[in-house]
Amino acid sequence: EPAPAPAAPAVQAVPTDEAPSPTFKAKGDRQGVLLPVHGMSGGTGSSTFAVNLAWELANADKDGPRVCLLDLDFQYGSVSTYLDLPRREAVYEMLSNTAGMDADTFVQSLLTFNEKLNVLTAPADMLPLDIVSSDDINRILEIARANFDFVVIDMPGTIAQWTEAVLSHAHVYFALMELDMRSAQNTLRLKRALQ
Repeated sequence: EPAPAPAAPAVQAVPTDEAPSPTFKAKGDRQGVLLPVHGMSGGTGSSTFAVNLAWELANADKDGPRVCLLDLDFQYGSVSTYLDLPRREAVYEMLSNTAGMDADTFVQSLLTFNEKLNVLTAPADMLPLDIVSSDDINRILEIARANFDFVVIDMPGTIAQWTEAVLSHAHVYFALMELDMRSAQNTLRLKRALQ
């Protein structure tokens, strides 16, 4: 009688919630620099710029500053794709209850890329930009700044109710554009809206 064939090894998908999370304890002992990145038209590379800026800041010196990258494009955010990180339900849960959010809840919503960069990915599902208010964004930014040296924000291409909240806290605002009419016109339109 022939011997039974060996069983194939079981292949198990790694649950997205088992992706690497930050290992530090939120202490609120920082005063982070806020750096929003906003594309003036589609295809200007604003998400690429935000990811690379955050990575370069995280590698600035041997010990490296503590850097957080926030993907606030709740509909088409691509930071998780660029860094090959899963999108997590914890992000939606945190966004839908910022009033009950503390520093530990915020940090637990993050993922870590290569043990140096802490990332808040866009939610797993497409959400309306008005799921959060200016007060919600102010809470998120306050906690992020208190726990990180640099906070880089990948902004949505659309102006939302809370865009002004981000801009009012920004230390440097990066507006990426191409040398074409659509970028120039959109920049002028944004300037008029801000005025």
